[in-house]
Amino acid sequence: MWVWNMKQKYVLGIDFGTQSTKVVVFDFEGKAITSVKEDIPLKRVRSDWAEQNAEDWWHSLCSVLKSVIGQIHSEQIAGLALAYQRETFVPVDSNFKTLRPAITWMDQRATVEAKEVRESISDNRFYSITGKFLNTIPSIMKIKWIKNNEPHIFKKIDKVLTVGAYINYKLTGIEIDSAAGADTTGLYDIEAGKWSDELVSISGLNPDQLFNVQPSGFKAGCVTKEASKLTGLYEGTPVFLAGGDGQVFTVGIGAIKESEMAVGIGTSGTCSIHGTKIDSKSGSRTLVSCIEGLYIHESVIMSAANTVSWFVKNIDITDGEKRNESAEERLDSAINAIPPCSDGLITIPYWRGCMTPYNDPNTRGATLGWSDIHTRLHFYKSILEGIAFEIKLIIETYEKNNGLEISLINIGGGGAASSNWSQIIADVIGKKVNISDTTENTALGAAIMAAYGLKIYENIDSAISKMCRIKNSFVPDKERSSLYNKFFSEVYKEIYPAVRKFLKYLGSFNLSTERQ
Repeated sequence: MWVWNMKQKYVLGIDFGTQSTKVVVFDFEGKAITSVKEDIPLKRVRSDWAEQNAEDWWHSLCSVLKSVIGQIHSEQIAGLALAYQRETFVPVDSNFKTLRPAITWMDQRATVEAKEVRESISDNRFYSITGKFLNTIPSIMKIKWIKNNEPHIFKKIDKVLTVGAYINYKLTGIEIDSAAGADTTGLYDIEAGKWSDELVSISGLNPDQLFNVQPSGFKAGCVTKEASKLTGLYEGTPVFLAGGDGQVFTVGIGAIKESEMAVGIGTSGTCSIHGTKIDSKSGSRTLVSCIEGLYIHESVIMSAANTVSWFVKNIDITDGEKRNESAEERLDSAINAIPPCSDGLITIPYWRGCMTPYNDPNTRGATLGWSDIHTRLHFYKSILEGIAFEIKLIIETYEKNNGLEISLINIGGGGAASSNWSQIIADVIGKKVNISDTTENTALGAAIMAAYGLKIYENIDSAISKMCRIKNSFVPDKERSSLYNKFFSEVYKEIYPAVRKFLKYLGSFNLSTERQ
């Protein structure tokens, strides 16, 4: 049985992403000791569907934990916490057997159900309760989809669980998750701090079919004997609540105050700022923070590094393997030959729709300005610039609507590993950006929440000051920044409003033809 002792010197940060499960071992100073990752399959029966088997989450976690325990001793682990992909949920029966594959945040099937919800509650009221936009992304819409399209499954539901609630149960035997994650279901009243009776009723569920919700840092339970056998963790190891990956990321990047922006460049991109009020003005959604009593105003770029991966997989013809470098590394160095604004080629990176500021989840992206002077490298750089322009658009919208200037920008995630992309972002937004010394900010944020839960640090601020570090900073080049600012103001900001109806039609066209 687990008992605190001097041998324990590590905390585990677990990151359940859309594409993989990762466990990172950190010491109490935030130094990464080792990490193990395993991919998780994503099933696409149709282009607007995105599902995973919840069993794959658990099996992958058991696998990576066993690999980690092979490198350190289980009794050295003081505790753990997990972050996870948000909005994704799975229904289970009374025996905790999954009733169908989990429906992920990327899934856009519930267009009809979003309209049905809008008939029961206005957009403004939905936002005032949940802090979220009334579109196909919150879990409530897909829960209604199951009710409408799979009634034989819906009637068997005992619990609807987030990734966090599902894994916490598998580890501890307790169905529990943090408010900083439960809120993205679209069923949670973020101001009242409890499930919304109104929205639970609209979903067709009842409150007993949901899970216990507590603040981040709360002790969820301890690793059970059965989970110990399957994972290699010491029986009784404490498990703490962290939250959704976006919220936990802000902790791991060290930006938890008003006027401090955390920018995450992963599969999707996030731009997050803490505040004390629900923000309905800036086009961002409002989330429950891991910091009790605060909210996060988050704007999402639905496809960020995923767009880069798409380019490498489908457009680039790489010879990088011959030179022992990845395609991204080769392209990153090659784009130095391409001038700012990519010789007039511009990309709107709405590969998976747009959130802030247009709230068009089914729209499409576009690349404009093609000429025979353009190459694959121009296209690649225009994608990086397009995502940087989106970050600038989000910053400009937030500063204008909230009357404040963002003074600190910390960037993390896989995209931050590219120094050229980081410099492009600094040049485009015209502000200094700091780069974390780790790309595993979400896992680090989870580890910080575990350290806080263990009372290794008195508060989260103290934990961040000890465990987060900045590796590098990029200052905008005045000449390039001026050019980018002109291009942004005169071209980029004007393009999407001008072609919006056509791109929305193209997105809907693909969905409508598949449904025939």
